[in-house]
This record gives sequence, structure tokens and C-alpha cells, in this order.
Amino acid sequence: MRRSFIQFGMLFSLLCCVAQSGISQQEDATSGAVWRIIAYELIAPGSGWAASSTNLYWTDDNGASWKDITPPQVSSRTIIQNAYFADRLRGWAPLMKTAIDPTSVYKEDPSLSIFRVAMTEDGGSSWKVSSSVSKIPFDPAKLPPQDSSISFSDNAHGWILVSNSSSQLSRSGVLLQTADGGAHWKALPRPPIDGEIRFASARDGILTTNENPYADTAVWYTHDGGLSWIPSTLPVPKGCPECVLNSIDRATFTGLSSAVVTASMRTPEVDDLRALQYVTLDGGATWHLRQEDKILGSNVNLGVQIVKDGHTVAYCPTSDKSLAVTIDGKKSVYSLPQGLRFPPFAKASIASDLSGWALTSDRMELLSIDPKSGQVRIITPQ
Repeated sequence: MRRSFIQFGMLFSLLCCVAQSGISQQEDATSGAVWRIIAYELIAPGSGWAASSTNLYWTDDNGASWKDITPPQVSSRTIIQNAYFADRLRGWAPLMKTAIDPTSVYKEDPSLSIFRVAMTEDGGSSWKVSSSVSKIPFDPAKLPPQDSSISFSDNAHGWILVSNSSSQLSRSGVLLQTADGGAHWKALPRPPIDGEIRFASARDGILTTNENPYADTAVWYTHDGGLSWIPSTLPVPKGCPECVLNSIDRATFTGLSSAVVTASMRTPEVDDLRALQYVTLDGGATWHLRQEDKILGSNVNLGVQIVKDGHTVAYCPTSDKSLAVTIDGKKSVYSLPQGLRFPPFAKASIASDLSGWALTSDRMELLSIDPKSGQVRIITPQ
């Protein structure tokens, strides 16, 4: 989950308006603190996980109930940074421990944190922790960094990009790699930018950023497993030559060499966002617009995804009380739960055309969206 916190490759067919959030806050049942979701994913229809910095939960009934599967290593000094589940059983959770304990062996350098990865093969019933320890430099003003992007191309090969917000250290993150399923990790050369990573194989990956899309190349690709990165360009649409890049989603691979990303562009003179989907067939080297004639305008709220069965699904609040759901171009409007108003979405995770989740931009409320029944429910873990 990144600073911009927008997600997933998409094909857009919906015009929506972004409003301001007035959402009630959920509190953690044990600490009384606000339960702020840092990451989540719908793995299959009705099944998925949600995480705060202190808890990790799993559901198999679409959020009606949640099972606490928090790794036992999590504590007041060791936080969850993200999670990644390949399926219902196999998952990984990056953990970060700050070296602020006076008894710590790293007390000589308080700007280092201890990084490990918790691993499960039984859906979180039990966890193992990586034996290797990486000392990650970070900005001492932000103890510790809470952003990371994780991707596995298979059961053995995985990557974690730990964000580093300190300009004195580097504008890029710390990239770690495993070749044994997460038991051991090694640091790779720093990538050119901080951002979101996705890998299709042990060699092929794409890195996207929202850190500063105006000044930097926003898309990079690798064919050597992250040892080096090559810049790429998203072409400006012919129908909008004055458009400039506003934000970019993380890549979604649809094959070993094919992937999609969604970018929002705006005109310099007008506060007007246009959502575009780009496709690559060569691993990220070149990109072309998909259905260039279908360009959205007027404050697009990004919540769209091409699901595995080929459907294109879009979520977007249209007012303070309703949500628009578009499936393959057909739009329906549903009422929002009582008490939930103006919820711009930070991200959407869609498992099928009839099963999706959406997260509000303040990360306080997780919603289940069921177009078949027309229901939108709050399913934030309690």
C-alpha cells in the first residue's frame, strides 16, 4: 500500500465524482485505538484478509466474521507492514521492528530497524519467521517506515520494496529478494524510484510510482529480477495532447510479458481527471492505450479492475448516499450503508463481477459490494 494508495490494473467505463469523506472511525477492541487498515486483498469470492499495523485477519464469509491470524511476533515494537497471500494457505507478512529498545544490539544506530518476514502455509494457524535479519535505514522522524510493497512470482521467488521517505538517505526504497520462499532475504541494488512492484517471473517485473509523477519516470521494468531497472513511458492520448500524468496504479500482469496499468491524467488548466488504461506486451518496455477513444473526465475516482473471468468492474461513489457499480459498461446505483457518507475510495479489490471489496480513502472502513443482491455492507474487522 503506497502513499497514493490506489490499486490494480483496470479498464475504465465509468464517470464519477470524488467527494469528501465523513466516515465514522472504528476502534480496535483491545487497544481502543483507531483500527486503520494498511493493506487488504480479496483472494477469491468471499475470502480475503485485512491488516492494520498490529493485527491481521482472515474471512471466508465475505466479512461476516473474521479470524485473527496475527503472527505471534507482532508486538508494540514490531509492526505489520503489509501482507501477501498467494492463496488461502500460503502467505507472507513483512514485519518491522524499530531499534529503539535500549537493550537492542542495534542501539548504536537508532536509525536502523530490524526487518523480518513471517510466513504461513496453513492460512495463518501457524507462522515461521525468516532467519535472516536485514537492517533497514529509515527516516528517524518516522519510526518505523510503514509502507512496503510485496510480490511473489511463485512459491520460491519474492520481492519486498520497503519505502524510505528520508530525502537524506535516498528517494528510492530498499529492495529485498528471496529465492527460498521467504526464509532468507538479500538486499538488491536500490531501484531508481520508490513505488509498487509486481513480478510475473523470477526475472520479469514492473515498478510504478506515485511519489512525484510530474518530475520522474513513473514506470520502470526489469528483466534480471530487480538487479537493474529500465525506464519506460506512458504515451499521452491523441485526444488529450495537453494532458499530464497525475497518478499511476501498480501493474497487473496478465501473462509473462503482458500487463496493464491504469493512470489518471489531467489538463493543466482545469481540475479534470481522465482515467486511462495502458497495456504492454513486452514486459513493460512499451505501452499503448487500450480503447483510446474511451477517456473519462471530471474527477474520476479510481476503483476499477479487470477480473479474472474477463469482466470489467468499476466502483465509484456518486453522491453522499449512493455507489455506482459498472459491469462491462452497464451501470447500476446502490445505496450506501447508513452513516457512511461521501466515501472516496483508496482502492478496490475485485474477485469476480459479483464479488468485490473497496476501501475508503481514510482506510477506516472496508466495504463489501455485491451487485447480485444490490447490497453494500461495512465489513471492517472489529
